[in-house]
Amino acid sequence: SYQLLNALGKIPVDRLPSELVDGISHIATGSYEGTNKYGVSNPLTLTFPFVPKVVFICPDKKTSDVPFAWIYGCPVGLTAYNNGVAYAANLTWEGNTLTWYTSDGYPSYQHNNGSTTYYWVAIG
Repeated sequence: SYQLLNALGKIPVDRLPSELVDGISHIATGSYEGTNKYGVSNPLTLTFPFVPKVVFICPDKKTSDVPFAWIYGCPVGLTAYNNGVAYAANLTWEGNTLTWYTSDGYPSYQHNNGSTTYYWVAIG
């Protein structure tokens, strides 16, 4: 069965209340390794097997970047919260592909810290 990842681990979809999964026809999970780069010249791209309604990305260790929901079509998505300041990435949605970058000063603000594995969940 498909599994949803959250910050605490994996939750099998068949154990979630039906109210949470009604209308969901696709769930995909994956991961990527951070490259410690950020900015408009170093965007990240994920391609999904369907057009997602929402995407979550979570680092494998505690950093300033935290999981936020990125909703399909929104041009900006939150990526980090550090010392009372929220940081965001510029999002581009093209069909089943999501590309993002930030110019806010650190790779973690782009979900791209080096030596970090990032897990993602796409729901459609």
